Amino acid sequence: MTTIAFDGKTLAADTQISQKLFKSYAHKIFLLPNGIVCAGAGDWGLLNRLRDLLAQGKKLTGVLTKKQLSEVDMLYLKEGQCYELNASYMGYMPCTCTPVAIGSGSEIAWAFMVAGMSAKKAIEATSKVRSCTNNVIDVYDFKRKAFSLANFPE
Repeated sequence: MTTIAFDGKTLAADTQISQKLFKSYAHKIFLLPNGIVCAGAGDWGLLNRLRDLLAQGKKLTGVLTKKQLSEVDMLYLKEGQCYELNASYMGYMPCTCTPVAIGSGSEIAWAFMVAGMSAKKAIEATSKVRSCTNNVIDVYDFKRKAFSLANFPE
């Protein structure tokens, strides 16, 4: 499970991947060659396909079905604008306001950001009340254009 948060300055994502009783770690924020920064939650195989399509600048129509798109959440940021995957629209819609959060802990992380926390702090706080969110967090800072990647526990 995943929690991803964008506070207008930073994009943060926990690194937990869960499948029934199995838990592992993965980086969920990606800087694409075309300058897009994206992060996603849900079916890992579909997220990789979406990431590849974004990198190539291709539309989703005719490539993925509505059912497939309903199994994932994705945010991407380009030139300071945030876009969110919309399965009904079969594409990406501009985020109308910040903060924005997606994934299984999104409602909690969003509330923490509305209360004034940064994206990273919101995910840290969410990890204390949601077992599907961990506190091993990746962050992309848009002002500095820099990643802070988490070190996975052994």
